[in-house]
Amino acid sequence: MSPQAQLVMLLWLPFVLYIFKRYSPSVGVMVGIIGGWLFLPWKSGFKIPLLPAYDKMGATGYSALVGVAIFDSQRFNKFKLGSLEYPMLLWCISSFISSISNGLGPYDGLASSLAKTMTWGVPYFLGRIYFNNLAGIRELAIGIFAAGVIYVPLALYEIRMSPVLHKMIYGGYPRGIASIMQAKRYGGFRPFVFMEHGLELGVWFMATSLIGIWLWRSGVLKKLWNQPMILLIPLMLITFVLVKSTGAWGLLGFGLTIMLVAQFLKLSLPLVGLVLLIFYYLYIACTGLFHGGDIIAFLYQLGIPYERVSSLEFRFANEEIMGGWARHRILFGWGGWGRNFPPDFETIPDSLYIQIFGVNGMFGVLTWGLAILLPVCCFCLRYPAKNWFHPKVAPAAAIATVLPLYVLDCLQNSMINPIYAFMCGGLTGVASSPPESLKDKPSKKSSKPRYAKSTPQQSQVRKGRNRQGHRRNKVRRSPKNMI
Repeated sequence: MSPQAQLVMLLWLPFVLYIFKRYSPSVGVMVGIIGGWLFLPWKSGFKIPLLPAYDKMGATGYSALVGVAIFDSQRFNKFKLGSLEYPMLLWCISSFISSISNGLGPYDGLASSLAKTMTWGVPYFLGRIYFNNLAGIRELAIGIFAAGVIYVPLALYEIRMSPVLHKMIYGGYPRGIASIMQAKRYGGFRPFVFMEHGLELGVWFMATSLIGIWLWRSGVLKKLWNQPMILLIPLMLITFVLVKSTGAWGLLGFGLTIMLVAQFLKLSLPLVGLVLLIFYYLYIACTGLFHGGDIIAFLYQLGIPYERVSSLEFRFANEEIMGGWARHRILFGWGGWGRNFPPDFETIPDSLYIQIFGVNGMFGVLTWGLAILLPVCCFCLRYPAKNWFHPKVAPAAAIATVLPLYVLDCLQNSMINPIYAFMCGGLTGVASSPPESLKDKPSKKSSKPRYAKSTPQQSQVRKGRNRQGHRRNKVRRSPKNMI
């Protein structure tokens, strides 16, 4: 990558430390994780001996961790490992178990587990210790929406001019020049900005749009930077449509359905049903019970464009081949170094779950799914759907809806994004704590009735005092006293 890309990577850590010092630690953590992933370059950075590389993924975690260690180190002492954190812990060490079970050695297992911890565990941990209550997750939700608003003009530029910002600023494309050909959609371009692919950007705008709509409808956020939400929401939705990610369109439709059912019917059934549906699909896909031929035939009958259906058919075919190979080591997978690819076939794994299944087996798929989706179910138990539009609960409800939609996208695409692990950590803190009171605390002035009922004796005493005070005022105001 270019010298300017390397320079940005070098300056990122001191910049985040300045944010920690200038603003609150929670703002510094958000800038480190969210800002780093949205703006740092790809294919640049430095290797660190015995530790994960300082690349785009590593810089987000390292910068936030160093900032917390310097400016808010006591925060680490407040963390206590609970039952909801165990799935994420097991997911982070799943690579070590896979390496040992395949004879790849403890060094390989430790290196791969550290890399996975930097990708998933560090953002999750930081979200868990900073945004673990309703007030904290409100700050996180507003920060995510604000980051989406910042991305709007950049996406609009690339929609018009093609995905060139990463090339112009950092001197290269995230996936090479061939990715530009994939960016052509519906007579225009699908932007990347500084993300890996347009599909990832589409899901990002889905998440920020849904969170923004939820904050607006619940009355949590009426203005952002003195701009009314009634203007920002349509602008973001227009940008989201112009990103031309049809899968993300469907995800937003599903998310809005969950939101409206919760608002008007006071039911969490669509959200819980989505979580159960995801686990059911993972089970039948990993055990070989799923076959996509019937779905493909049905989509052709509906008249969906051949290009879209054939793309899905290609993905299903590759997943069946890779799934069959992964089932030879179904429990802990094949480990790293490309061993999860069948030796006799040339395959392209598009979905994240099939990669996890091949590398870490059913153990990896289960711990990954539980780490993200179990807090969602626990949140639904802590806070029923009738409270999801309460201003205190609405931000957490929006994030609880976004997380299953991200996992649903991972069933077809492989777009790893630490921001969702960041959200998951915050939601885990909310879901693992007792429900907070949703009643407004009375102020000190209004803690006692201003006009309380009194007994007849108290009334007589009060009247006597008033008469005495009236007589004293007469004496003070008499002409004799004024001479």
